[in-house]
Amino acid sequence: MTFEQEHQNFASNLRRLRMRSGLTTSEVARKTGLSVSTIRNAESGTVWPTTYTTSVLCRFFGVTERQLRGLEGWAVFTRA
Repeated sequence: MTFEQEHQNFASNLRRLRMRSGLTTSEVARKTGLSVSTIRNAESGTVWPTTYTTSVLCRFFGVTERQLRGLEGWAVFTRA
């Protein structure tokens, strides 16, 4: 898998997790302490998120970084 594919997997998997959780980007930002622009940039694939951002998002959604990047199989967990 190329870096570009991994990056796009991350972005689309993050968006899928958020949407299946029934949350807006603003709600995820508020609940995680991250900014709305950070969430939007990560979901759009505009910017590769920092290690800290990735860690916060993985904890929040209950997935590993490898799962979020599409390097391992995963089931979408929802969390309110």
